[in-house]
Amino acid sequence: MTAGFLSRTTHRLPLDDDRGMQPKPRILIAIPVFNEAAHVDGVLAAVRPYGLDVLLVDDGSTDDTPRLIARQPVHCIRHPVNQGYGQSLRDAFAFALAHRYEWVITMDCDEQHEPKFIPDFVRAIHDDDADVISGSRYLMDEGDAPPPDRRRINQTITEELNAALRWSLTDSFCGFKAYRTESMSRMQLGVVGYDFPLQVWVQAAALGLRIREIPVSRVYMDLTRTFGNGLDDASHRLATYRATLARELARFDQGRRSNEPRRVDDPRRVDDWGPAEPGPLAGFIDESRRQLALPAGSHGFGHQAGAWHMGILAKQAAVVQGAACGASVHAIVDHDANDDATSIRAPILRDGCLNGMLIRWGPSVAGSATAWMPAVKRPAGRDRLRDASWALPWIGARLQAFFDALDEFADAPSVAVQAARANQRVLSTLGATPCAVTITTSSLMSTAIGHAVLDRMLADPAACAATFNAALVHAPRAATPLTVRGDRSELPLWVMGKGGRRLRATALTVREARSRGEPILPRAFVASGLLRLLLSKFVHGAGGAEYERAGDAWWQAWLGVRPGPFSVATATQLLPLEAKGDQGPDLFRQAWGNPELLDSSGRAIEERKILLGAIERHAPGSAAKRAAFRAMREFVQALRARYALELDDLRHHAPARAQVRDAALAADRSWPALLHEVGTIADMFSGSGR
Repeated sequence: MTAGFLSRTTHRLPLDDDRGMQPKPRILIAIPVFNEAAHVDGVLAAVRPYGLDVLLVDDGSTDDTPRLIARQPVHCIRHPVNQGYGQSLRDAFAFALAHRYEWVITMDCDEQHEPKFIPDFVRAIHDDDADVISGSRYLMDEGDAPPPDRRRINQTITEELNAALRWSLTDSFCGFKAYRTESMSRMQLGVVGYDFPLQVWVQAAALGLRIREIPVSRVYMDLTRTFGNGLDDASHRLATYRATLARELARFDQGRRSNEPRRVDDPRRVDDWGPAEPGPLAGFIDESRRQLALPAGSHGFGHQAGAWHMGILAKQAAVVQGAACGASVHAIVDHDANDDATSIRAPILRDGCLNGMLIRWGPSVAGSATAWMPAVKRPAGRDRLRDASWALPWIGARLQAFFDALDEFADAPSVAVQAARANQRVLSTLGATPCAVTITTSSLMSTAIGHAVLDRMLADPAACAATFNAALVHAPRAATPLTVRGDRSELPLWVMGKGGRRLRATALTVREARSRGEPILPRAFVASGLLRLLLSKFVHGAGGAEYERAGDAWWQAWLGVRPGPFSVATATQLLPLEAKGDQGPDLFRQAWGNPELLDSSGRAIEERKILLGAIERHAPGSAAKRAAFRAMREFVQALRARYALELDDLRHHAPARAQVRDAALAADRSWPALLHEVGTIADMFSGSGR
């Protein structure tokens, strides 16, 4: 077991980097405490040098903890009786919201969360590319071995969570996290126990929050610590976690169904007003159109680069159907840190059941704007296409064509343009009509109208930020409020940080970037507003209508500008996949006969091969062969005992889960459009012309 962090950690005090002049968010460290008299003084002594405010939530401690806390210069909430880990965090979030802290870093008080990682969380907060920053004890190949039942349950729940939300978490239960306070205020949290994180994860997905994991150490100080409330029994603990996860996923799924978007065959006008009223920006529009080569009267749409689903392709169809010849515009949204740009998903069959394969052909975006990432000269992952068992016979050929197109556009100016052109290349062979003009949102701030908007922002940044925040009353989830701080107020823009990462911009950092000739990118309200001023009509997806209410209110209040009209187009088109979960293999029987398959490290599989080799080497009926068979039998029995929890789970739950997973994958509308049948895509564009 590793020694406590107090005996082996040197504090990394500096929290600043090249963003030292940027407004710093107010951060609160929140520490739930229950009977931690042995640790509380030492933990606070290790946390205090980082200079952040600290809140302790004493969850009804019955030892000397309350007296020790009273001597400390920290905020404290005390529960008269134990109310649970989840309730302690809910109280911490409410405290942070009431006292205007923008972020909360949570950590435990048992010396298992090392304060030396606090600067890593602070730096990730400053990157501003996530709403929940979660520590993972499994991103580093070092640290204490976790108790077997805890590791198995964590791994099981994490896998089920990832399958349901299409995420790639590695540690769903680590309590060392940073939460954006505004994001947490939008959740409806009611879980009070250790299953609290599962409610948070599902609601984070429902709200579209951005999630990021960072590595933290794996420390287990006391393997005898208990959970209480019957959760010390591993089977009961797993069942409790699964019940909470199932309940939250059911709420999530119900919410998605109640908000199912309209089909493309009836694009609807959202706003009834006429052409744009550019106000003080009128003199810059014609020059900007010339700079971007936009024909007069153009219709356009925008979306992040990548292999879109059919709902996005519906926007393109609406544009080319409605625009005059040569006046259709595709805006590649490359100011976003869009991790889907460098990957593609496809349905496969595994053991007779539907499954998904994610092929990452380029580097992870990891907080960088795709406009600032170079095109990939040698896309990775083509080799994975050879042996895959595709759920539909044409998928392999489509993916080969996509990879061919990526190679064709390897000299594109950015990975965003490469991905967008490759996607369009394949779609055009299937009946889709590409737009006549393609631009990027990263180019908008370099136009005459972009410079004019920038000048007005810098003339009075506080007014720009204040009107932006006031407009969010029309769509509170559309954006994060800006910090209003006089001449150092935040602006709805991005500037470039180290390694090409996007940073929230302030008037100060924008002036510095401008003086150095560095790129400045628009955020959503700015990009969509500029596009609607330059185009005669803009086509949004289902989500765009939501945030445009706030965007339009901001443009009107700030500059007296009214962007042009927009409509909404989308489609719910499914691949012809057949759910086969009820016909899948008996996973319990497979695992019972070959329990080495449950060992994720692969070591048990290699050990079985060695034992089988020993059996084959010895002569039939010999004592050596009998001994080899006995060794194999003992090996299998030991694995069955080690993985009893997993085997019990497979016996009772695997068939039902396979059916649910199959049905969900068959009903998934987000498979790439380029995987759909030729006739489906051609029908969407029938009768259209460029």
